Amino acid sequence: MGTIQVLDDHTINQIAAGEVIERPASVVKELVENSLDAGAKNIRIRVEEGGTSLIIVQDDGCGMDREDASLAFKKHSTSKIRSFDDLSAVNTSGFRGEALPSIASVSRLRITTAEKGSKVGTRITIEGNEGLKVEDHAAPQGTTIEVADLFFNTPARSKHLKRVSTELKHIVKAVTIEAIRRPDVGFNLVHGERKLIDAPSSDLKTRIGVLLGRDAAKELIEIEGEGNGLKVHGYLTRPAVSRKTMLSIYLHINGRPVQARNICYSIRGAYGSLLHEGHFPIGALFLEIPAQDVDVNVHPAKTIVRIAQEERVNQELRRILKDILAEQALISHVNLDDTRTDSIFGTP
Repeated sequence: MGTIQVLDDHTINQIAAGEVIERPASVVKELVENSLDAGAKNIRIRVEEGGTSLIIVQDDGCGMDREDASLAFKKHSTSKIRSFDDLSAVNTSGFRGEALPSIASVSRLRITTAEKGSKVGTRITIEGNEGLKVEDHAAPQGTTIEVADLFFNTPARSKHLKRVSTELKHIVKAVTIEAIRRPDVGFNLVHGERKLIDAPSSDLKTRIGVLLGRDAAKELIEIEGEGNGLKVHGYLTRPAVSRKTMLSIYLHINGRPVQARNICYSIRGAYGSLLHEGHFPIGALFLEIPAQDVDVNVHPAKTIVRIAQEERVNQELRRILKDILAEQALISHVNLDDTRTDSIFGTP
């Protein structure tokens, strides 16, 4: 018998979970993204002990029938794409088909789901490497997923979790990211008996105020512009309100929340000396770039993208922001193309 063997599905899922599910906040992120892709208009999240003992995500989306609900636990099963070519124009949050099987492999999971108008819903229970227990269950339209005892069967992962307050902070951040991305959807986050986020559906400016604070809301500048293949819209604060971190700039590329240090520094560069050294404005920006110029399939977390001609995008973004800041009379508007610097020895 050879030494090379095909890994069993449970082992494969646990390996994938090491990349996709880093901590309770990763579970919340993946489940909320599934809810958004299902067309939910209201998403309720409840966590206990920082998400380590229990995470419940409930939505009023389209729900699933019995067959789809069972198939969702098979690795790389997805309704989002049909071939690799679809990645160039994918507009859903998820597409890899890894989240549910990965979560189920390191927790005790139960999903209850029903489609609109269905007489009966479906409930599926799975614990670690055990098989699916599928049964009929009365349920309203939508999906509820309960994740209990995260990492119960991977003690090395469980041991490296941080304090409850730290894990909870990451969960709040994850929900805030999704709530800013979709202000048209209502979000509710509860930890134990404590309500942490209560954000009814609204417009983007109102949502930023609810989640990022009244001080930021009072100083928001509307950002709207396009040019050279880039469209941008959103809100950023005036220099009076800033933070010594780029984490309060919520960036989106083609509707997807992303981490992009270079773009954050381009934003800071547009403000120039208006900001204190090392400070960044607060707000949310949505960049639209031709889909063929963006690679979203870089990392399982889907928060890192590659942009073709990234420097061109950064230059155009700086130009748009500088023009808007000039209109707000925050910086002088200088057309560098119409200026020249004379030599100290006279004009050449």
